[in-house]
Amino acid sequence: MMANIHELIAKGAPLYGAWATSNDPAVAEAMAGSGYDWLCLDSQHGPLDWHDLLPLLRAVGGTPTLVRTGWTDQMQIMRALDMGASGVVVPMVSTVEQAKLAAEACFYPPRGNRSFGPIRNYYAADNQPDPLCLCMIETAEGAKNVEKIAAVPGVGGLLIGPADLALALGEKLEFKISDAALKVIDRVVAACEKNKKVSAMATMGPANAQAMMDSCAAFIDADGIDVLATSEYQLHAAQEPRL
Repeated sequence: MMANIHELIAKGAPLYGAWATSNDPAVAEAMAGSGYDWLCLDSQHGPLDWHDLLPLLRAVGGTPTLVRTGWTDQMQIMRALDMGASGVVVPMVSTVEQAKLAAEACFYPPRGNRSFGPIRNYYAADNQPDPLCLCMIETAEGAKNVEKIAAVPGVGGLLIGPADLALALGEKLEFKISDAALKVIDRVVAACEKNKKVSAMATMGPANAQAMMDSCAAFIDADGIDVLATSEYQLHAAQEPRL
């Protein structure tokens, strides 16, 4: 059984995690055993499909694991939770209406409209903890609506997607967090603190992690993505004998 992600958050210390884009359970198992506080299985950009989720969620063992869905598709959100995810990361949330769609799919009536399917994971008063719903702020419209989205009931927190956000704000794509994105991050942290929600950040690598810790973010992607980490390691391994 996965650890209760809400109990970890309640301890108050930053939680460090990573994205898993591979559909190989051995990769997910290795990442889960590497000491991360949480993982996120990426079905938005990675090759994962719904047939992959169950073996991946089994492979991570007790490490709390979220699933990034394709968007606010309620079927995707409900299915990810039924299969055993601790919560969901919902990308490209720009409006209050979209945030409500995401949150409602996480909870049974009267709190939401999630269908009850006791497959692997469901919550009740004496059963599993509530799922965590993180809405990604990564569009110009989403940046304008940060304070309103953070106040939506059922939204557990906001997660900055710095690459898409930088592009949406008219900046060039690079693997560092832009000044414009940092200003939005400050507003996200403040809005989350006001509404008692989780502020989460994707750092695009450890070089940006310190800035996120300085911003008081609670949920931090410390080391980026499995595919990038593997690529960087293999590049170093290939070059070292030539030095």
